[in-house]
Amino acid sequence: MIIQFVNILEEQLQKINFINFEIDLFVILLYMIICTPLGFVFHYIKSPTGRLYFNLFLGVFFSVIVCKEWFPLMLGWTIAIYFIAQIFKKCALPVSIVAFGILSFVHIYRLMYQYLSWRMDYNAIQMLLTARYIFYACDKQDGKVQGKTSFMMYLSYIFMFPNLVVAPIPYYAFVSLIERRTDYTHYSPKFALISFLKALAVSMAELLIRPHFDTDWYYSEEWRTQYSLWFKFAMIFIITPCARFTYIAAFYFTQAGMDAMGLTYNDKTKKNDLWVVFDYSFELEKNVVIKTQKWNCNIQNWLKYCFYDRLQKRFGSLTFYLVFMISSLWHGFYLSYYLFFIFWAITGQVYKYFYKAQRRFYFIPQPVRHLLAWVFGILTFDHFATAVRVLKWEKAVELHSSVYWIPHIVILVIFFFFNITQYGQKDGRSKDGKSKKLE
Repeated sequence: MIIQFVNILEEQLQKINFINFEIDLFVILLYMIICTPLGFVFHYIKSPTGRLYFNLFLGVFFSVIVCKEWFPLMLGWTIAIYFIAQIFKKCALPVSIVAFGILSFVHIYRLMYQYLSWRMDYNAIQMLLTARYIFYACDKQDGKVQGKTSFMMYLSYIFMFPNLVVAPIPYYAFVSLIERRTDYTHYSPKFALISFLKALAVSMAELLIRPHFDTDWYYSEEWRTQYSLWFKFAMIFIITPCARFTYIAAFYFTQAGMDAMGLTYNDKTKKNDLWVVFDYSFELEKNVVIKTQKWNCNIQNWLKYCFYDRLQKRFGSLTFYLVFMISSLWHGFYLSYYLFFIFWAITGQVYKYFYKAQRRFYFIPQPVRHLLAWVFGILTFDHFATAVRVLKWEKAVELHSSVYWIPHIVILVIFFFFNITQYGQKDGRSKDGKSKKLE
């Protein structure tokens, strides 16, 4: 019944698919566009019960449209997670284990039956549901939502309609939204409209610009035989930002839906600056550690709140690398993912080393230092990230081999140099061992 309904709907949508997208991507695009007007409707519902069920109905409806025959199984797992959270007083760990077990099954299924696929279907939504399962368990365990963990509130949170594809928020923030604890006297729809227009602009760039600077460049005959090493590195500055258009458009569409709902409205600043999905200054950020925090911000918040802050006391400095490994497992089981995440973590650590030792480099004018740091991030972090885009291990190896693995070798040499010599790592520390504030 569900499959028949969705198939009929897709047939009708295919008639208006003038941009000739794959039908799954076209459905996701329409879903993200419609979330903004529906968000405005949600905002003007005053009753908490009305808001809860309006959100739940839309979340389930869109999940059915995207997940099709997988929806009953997804719903069953969601119910099972709820009861696990009720059984254990300290439920964060058991819920996390079961949630990642479920997600592992989904990732393995994709490897077996949709290998190298970028289909936007059940797999993508289950990833975001996993984050919400764990957010719910952590907030429940920490007592942040005493008496607010009912089954219907939980279900409405898990299927929060603007967040089915990106940007999971903490459970306590959702409860606050449903109960309308924020003073919306000065709320303005302009922030949602601005985010929506940004999403449309980036979508146009995805359609008109990105195809001319796709990762296919890396596998052309000219790339292999004609282009110089300097030209290849220069192209990284163009190709990798273009490859991000798809993600940034999704971020802005989600941001628009959340802004429209009032979820991101801050009554202190009178702006929509809470739970920012993506910080547009990402592309100009010179520090890879801060750059990471500006990319898919809500997932970064999830990893920090649910894992880093909880594991740091037990694992100390190793927690930094452990969280990157958790993130890679969450993303999928492709070897190219692990290659990227390992070097992403190492690059971040190298930037931490440089930051602590920055006084050793004050002989270089500040603008030049900042420019060098930005360029170095593009040639390392951005280059490593291409492995995620291409997915296939052999293609990732071919790309990195075409530039003789220079970025990987350089970052490893610098990492081990700082790690072994501890060059400048005690700079800026007072006698009591506390760090002094640097620039």
